[in-house]
Amino acid sequence: MPTESLAGTSTADRAWPVLPNLLVAGARTEAWELPPGPITVVSLSRTPLDADVYARAATPPLRVLHRPFTYWESKAPVTLLDSLVQEISVLAARERTLVHCTLGLDRTGVVALALLLRHTGTLNEALRRYRARGVRLPRQDAMDVLTSYAHRAPTTTPDIITPRPPSTTNEGTGHAR
Repeated sequence: MPTESLAGTSTADRAWPVLPNLLVAGARTEAWELPPGPITVVSLSRTPLDADVYARAATPPLRVLHRPFTYWESKAPVTLLDSLVQEISVLAARERTLVHCTLGLDRTGVVALALLLRHTGTLNEALRRYRARGVRLPRQDAMDVLTSYAHRAPTTTPDIITPRPPSTTNEGTGHAR
């Protein structure tokens, strides 16, 4: 399914399809619901969310991976973003994946933009598609991380479409590698 047809006005709490098999959302509003059907959830929040957040779904997630993306505290935020994008790309190539943080705007927004950048090849195209979502862009400090990432990211990444072997993850500490 082409990404273009998926874009539409939404709110940050409503799951938004960024790429095939990949959705993003916020998690701290009453309106938030997981999309129906089996899905893996990647939480970018600093602390794991209460189980009741996921209990709102008609179908509980297959699994919840906690990958705190606290770029503002990281000594290497671009490396952290790259690691997340690689892991999420592999997940989305194999199964439906929903990425969220608390509000679905800054952390989730930067990750969504980085995934779009890798998929489309240009930051301008990634921004165009993201703006079609109808929510604000991430804060400037988050955008600075994205801009630095864009300068070192490959121009295209087929791993969203062509699965690669899964990366080694440490479930206890969060990020791949």
